[in-house]
Amino acid sequence: MVHHDISRPRSGTSGPNSAVAQAALDRILELFERRKLSATELRVLLALIDRGAGVSDLAEALDQSPDEITRVGRSLSMRGLIRWHHVGPRKETRFDITSAGLTTARALLTAVGATDADADRPEAATTTSPLRAT
Repeated sequence: MVHHDISRPRSGTSGPNSAVAQAALDRILELFERRKLSATELRVLLALIDRGAGVSDLAEALDQSPDEITRVGRSLSMRGLIRWHHVGPRKETRFDITSAGLTTARALLTAVGATDADADRPEAATTTSPLRAT
């Protein structure tokens, strides 16, 4: 049986681009671990960069159940990354990103090489980011 060192790229995939990609991935993973974010939590933060959103809108946009978005929102709110409030006669739950949430989202966007302009346009960041759920 042949053992491969999975910490090194396969032959034919090494080079400057591979090293840059590996360094970016390492920065992203380190930020995820340090901030204790799940992929869904990050996607919610990215969706909220430009404006607030309701639970049902986020659930549809992120292909998640409203219960999952509510759970994620509760977790992000407890860490001070978003705030939530109820609006309208039906008391719809809406989320808004806080300054701490913006700082976190922008740090992650910077780690993947997004520009400040991309950070202000979440649709660009979420469609080009390797973190986007498929």
